Amino acid sequence: MHDDVVRSMLTEHETWAVVGCSPDPARDSHQIASLLKSRGHRVIPVNPAASEILGERCYPSLGDIPQHERVDVVDVFRRSDQAGRHVDEAIEIGARGVWLQLGVIDHQAAERAREAGLDVVMNRCPRIEVPRLHLPPRLEEKSRTMPPRDWRSPILEVENGERQTVALYSKLAPVYEAWARFTESRPRQRVLELAAVRDGEAVLEVATGTGVQLVALAQRNRSGRTVGIELADGMLVKTRKRVAGAGLRGVEVEKASALSLPLPDAGFDLVTNGYMLDLLPRDDIPKALSEFRRVLKPGGRLVLSNMTKGERPWHGVWDFLYARGIVLTANCRGVLAAPVLEKLGFTEIRREYIAQMLFASEIVSARKPE
Repeated sequence: MHDDVVRSMLTEHETWAVVGCSPDPARDSHQIASLLKSRGHRVIPVNPAASEILGERCYPSLGDIPQHERVDVVDVFRRSDQAGRHVDEAIEIGARGVWLQLGVIDHQAAERAREAGLDVVMNRCPRIEVPRLHLPPRLEEKSRTMPPRDWRSPILEVENGERQTVALYSKLAPVYEAWARFTESRPRQRVLELAAVRDGEAVLEVATGTGVQLVALAQRNRSGRTVGIELADGMLVKTRKRVAGAGLRGVEVEKASALSLPLPDAGFDLVTNGYMLDLLPRDDIPKALSEFRRVLKPGGRLVLSNMTKGERPWHGVWDFLYARGIVLTANCRGVLAAPVLEKLGFTEIRREYIAQMLFASEIVSARKPE
């Protein structure tokens, strides 16, 4: 277990559901929930024997928590032999991580959570980890702050042109998921949470890559229209194979550039895009986002994931090397999408910062005005 995972949970994740939270202030579960609240986290107590704890509504089970609460971390205060079912519930509700408290150990459950893409901390206590890692309160963190409006000057120019980049990603297609598993799994999950697909919608993903996220979107939209756009032939092959393997009929996959989408105006309720803006020349970033705006319906939703500028020690190592001609990220470098969206007239712009394996990502959501 790496300290980066502990640090991420205690600084980047907003909403914690505390399973087994006690109304008794003398109990550890109550004290830890109080500690989390004092650090700026949203705490949801889970206890079938209580209606309210620490001024927060208490729910009988994780499954009873309303979906709009979007639980980030499930903190388990139960005996080790009972922890597994709560870990499975955490997977089911789409949590981003599971924290098993000091003395709570279930290696099999932890492995199930990791296989489902969740971060896992086991046999640890926040009351010990916060001072050990010298963590500031979450309210002082930058995880949800907006980047500066001057977005061009901090962004490096790309090393390769479109033709080279497309050829590179075609070659990388067979092995791309090995990289993505360690750097993009959490951002992908967060994109799906923020996308909040409603079955029957018109959904567009631009830059499908290997098709992992497109399949997840289509599975949530079986009676709607789901379209994927990709420019690299190798990625197109992977996407089509993945869609067919998932038994999803009617999903449209087309080869096209994000700078000129072969789609009519105002046709989609949702547009998603992952790890593409960070490959574009600076001048093309507004062009791509303008195309996304064009094809969205009034009030339509946009959710982006990009490599971004590192905000913490060592998170900027990739851009540091990129600036010196050492490109280890397949031509990606950190970008800032939120200020561009603001200039283009999007509303309800929100940004989150997530890092995996020192790889900094931003998740940006917005709406096209009604």
